[in-house]
Amino acid sequence: NLLAEAEKGRAVGTMRFVHNNPIGFPMDSDFPLTDYMKTHGISRALEIGRFVIHKDVSRDSRNTVAFGLFKCLYDYCCETGIYDIFAVTRGEYLKKYRMPGVDVIGRPFRYSKPLSGGLWVPVHCNIREAYQNYLKGVETSARVG
Repeated sequence: NLLAEAEKGRAVGTMRFVHNNPIGFPMDSDFPLTDYMKTHGISRALEIGRFVIHKDVSRDSRNTVAFGLFKCLYDYCCETGIYDIFAVTRGEYLKKYRMPGVDVIGRPFRYSKPLSGGLWVPVHCNIREAYQNYLKGVETSARVG
């Protein structure tokens, strides 16, 4: 688990990830993730199971909290050598993650669980590739701006 804190230790965001293990991932109940990994030669991965930013965080601060959590995830991946990340995200959020290194790997589906309305989409992220592309974009916009 990763925790983002504001001043005075107030929790403002969290990210939970699960390592692959012999019984599979939680995501396997809705998408055949373990089978996907086998067919794509992926032996080690993480599944992001929860990614939440507190509703009281201002719109301007949300990006900072999100970037901080993803940067910590990237650092963890570099330490462990695990670069394949899987998640299920809402279809309307896909445009936020659209970049080389992040790919939709399945068709949109509806959860049968309460409070999970809307369509959800399974995604795969090679976090090293995505981060390198992010940095290229920052360098490009710094030169233009």
